[in-house]
Amino acid sequence: MDRKSSDLRKIYPLFMEMNHSRFVSMVPSIETPTKPKQVAQSNEIQNTKVALSQVEVIKKLMEVYQLLCEISQLINQHFQLQILCFSFNTFLSIVFNVYYILIFRNIIASSSGPEADARASAMESLICFMAISIVGCIMDILCIVCACEHTVNAAKKVSKTVAKMLYKDNLAHEAKEQLSKFALQMVHVFPKFTVYGMFSVDGTLLFTIAGASTTYLIILFQLTLKEDGSSYNNVAPTGNSTA
Repeated sequence: MDRKSSDLRKIYPLFMEMNHSRFVSMVPSIETPTKPKQVAQSNEIQNTKVALSQVEVIKKLMEVYQLLCEISQLINQHFQLQILCFSFNTFLSIVFNVYYILIFRNIIASSSGPEADARASAMESLICFMAISIVGCIMDILCIVCACEHTVNAAKKVSKTVAKMLYKDNLAHEAKEQLSKFALQMVHVFPKFTVYGMFSVDGTLLFTIAGASTTYLIILFQLTLKEDGSSYNNVAPTGNSTA
């Protein structure tokens, strides 16, 4: 008897816990009748919560966009001289390195004699060094241009997204008003990287450097050919006079 009572004492708490868990699991399934007025109020509260969350998200985006514009203005104010000197150095390095690479290749092709091989090997090492220098300059300017171009493209993408969202019907009225303010902000303030207003630091800078380098290379080769022609004309009369 004592053994049975002890077993019942052990089983009873487990049984009560099982019944309690079953009762708790059944409680959510019991639906209490709600009035239409309560349903309308709950829907209105939910809509206001959604509108407030949308407005808060748009305000945060506006703050981030304004911060991005301020950072671009600070970069334009404090790093214009450095970017200008770096761009000018890159331009000069590309022009003169390409010019001397072509000159050295012409000398190697026209050289002959016992010392031609030693001279050619020395010039080829110089050509490799100049080519590496050109690649390094292009990579440096490419890093700056890609960072600025990516920032400007991201700002343009945000403006396009805001313009599309203004025509959506599932947005709340408060959210649309905030989006219209955001669009007005993007019209007046836009991130842009310039160097004293002379040129913009974006993808067009690479084409500008390439076009200017090509132009000055053509001018240098024309001057070189003119100097070679004038030296030949100066040597020719002396040869005829000695003859």
